[in-house]
Amino acid sequence: MLRSHGILVFLFLGLCAASPLSALSVHVNDVDIAWQDLGSGDPIVMIMGYGGSMDLWSPRLLKLLSASHRVIVFDNRGMGHSTSTDEEYSVPLFARDTLGLMDALSIDKATILAWSLGTEIALELAITQPTRVANLVLISGTPGGREKIDPDPEIMRTFADDSGSAMDRGLRLIGLLFPLDWLIFHPFISGYFPTDAKMNPPERTRRQLAAMRDWEGCYDRLGEITTPALVMVGESDALVPPANSVLLAKGIRSSRLVRLPGGGHGVIFQYPDRISEEIAAFLKDAGY
Repeated sequence: MLRSHGILVFLFLGLCAASPLSALSVHVNDVDIAWQDLGSGDPIVMIMGYGGSMDLWSPRLLKLLSASHRVIVFDNRGMGHSTSTDEEYSVPLFARDTLGLMDALSIDKATILAWSLGTEIALELAITQPTRVANLVLISGTPGGREKIDPDPEIMRTFADDSGSAMDRGLRLIGLLFPLDWLIFHPFISGYFPTDAKMNPPERTRRQLAAMRDWEGCYDRLGEITTPALVMVGESDALVPPANSVLLAKGIRSSRLVRLPGGGHGVIFQYPDRISEEIAAFLKDAGY
């Protein structure tokens, strides 16, 4: 994927890179979770997607959200600066880690904003701990399990491929996150993508991938969610087909679906202003 434009893309990866967040750490369950917060106000806890650490969040999106809220970002166990153990990774375990972080930071209730794998963690948290979730913002998500709609097999093979150097993996990531027509007209990747984000060890990303595959999903439990939910998806998402977001929006009673034309799986980097505006309007309607 992206073979004809890969060299062009990578030429710009080192330019104008965002500075990584300076992490704090707190012991949660049996690991040390690295975290950071920005801004002040009602809390928004952001859950990162597969293979990512907190420095992968769109700097522009963080800036916009933290202008009116306290924004907490963190590294899932085994990612970034968070430690790991031999315990098998699972979506429920990641949800318990998120809850433990909230407890450690004395956050009784928060808006949970999640992207990609983070949406599965957020859904598990909303179902098992409904009193702790004020609102849900689910971006590029899936209900998991048998009901989820998988991408093209070739996309899945690329997604699961953790071979090669950091450069090889970086190129594959870029090709999965952004539609080719977007990259052609936005070749200066470092202008909107945090290119100095930490590349996590393949052994740990493989464990994350296994956790995603083994999760039973929550399609049959979506009706239990009474928390207001904003579901957003890029209409050109090749990695997590947009039909998954349709399933989420239909299953969650109090939800709103926003489709973003031209958006890929990396829609948070493509349209941070639009996403921030949608979140602001959603939270205002929810009285948050």
